[in-house]
Amino acid sequence: MARCLTEGHIDTKSIGIEFAFTLHGRKLAWGGTVLSTVLRFILFSLLLTLTHSVLSSTSDTELNVQEIEQTLSAMGLESGKGQIGDACTWDSDCLSDECTNNICYASSSTKGQNGDPCSWDSDCLSDECTNNVCYASSKNKGYNGDSCSWDSDCLSDECTNNTCYASSKNKGENGDPCSWDSDCLSNECYNNYCAASSRRKGQNGDPCSWDSDCLSDECTNNICYASSKNKGYNGEACSWDSDCLSDECTNNVCYASSKNKGQNGDSCSWDSDCLSDECTNNICYASSKNKGQNGDYCSWDSDCLSNECTNNVCYSR
Repeated sequence: MARCLTEGHIDTKSIGIEFAFTLHGRKLAWGGTVLSTVLRFILFSLLLTLTHSVLSSTSDTELNVQEIEQTLSAMGLESGKGQIGDACTWDSDCLSDECTNNICYASSSTKGQNGDPCSWDSDCLSDECTNNVCYASSKNKGYNGDSCSWDSDCLSDECTNNTCYASSKNKGENGDPCSWDSDCLSNECYNNYCAASSRRKGQNGDPCSWDSDCLSDECTNNICYASSKNKGYNGEACSWDSDCLSDECTNNVCYASSKNKGQNGDSCSWDSDCLSDECTNNICYASSKNKGQNGDYCSWDSDCLSNECTNNVCYSR
């Protein structure tokens, strides 16, 4: 059921329609941790209601494909079209109708969130485009880590080096930029970043000072490493094979394996390590078996949901 929502195939009257979903600019990939079960169910219910509505208004031998496409377009779910930040070739490749330097830019018709690429102030929800990036502003205040110009641009009321820093008004999660210990939920600001502490233990990858700062009880080179106590997902830092869900730690990184197959983009050693059955240059490439979202590595057009593979990257189309 969830597969139909992410890269699925709805086959009605022998007509197939592929979908690539995103939420607030984040790709929702099947098998990843971004889509919750509840969200999958909600999206599926919406799509099921849409399909039922169309089918009930058409004959048994005729499907109003145009009505489906128009409704999907209104929902922002056009097949293959690139979200802001996706690779592209032509303006028509992008939901924003703006392709600049082979990247889908924000536009006045599809305004960008803070951090999105832009050309004009009017391209941004914040009405602030600086150095081709949507900056936070008093109109669309920035979270910790967003680009900014003034203190008033930030929820924390703290803009330092054009970045929203955590503050006592908006305390930072582990990894957020900070100035003082009191800026952080962990009460630990190390090298201007909120570090894990025994007060707020760090996930794998969070900055740390001591083993006791980490859920894994393993702080190496000031980073929480995966361990047998808190096993690492593919891509997380590790020391031993047993630290990883995949039982494969190579060059201090959890690699995909046949035990925990990799999503497109994960590190791998063998084809069998990947959901796509395609491991190239130690990276899981998209394939016709596990089609790639815009930005995923690919070898052929047929590897991509957009059916466009350029320079080994799935482009919008």
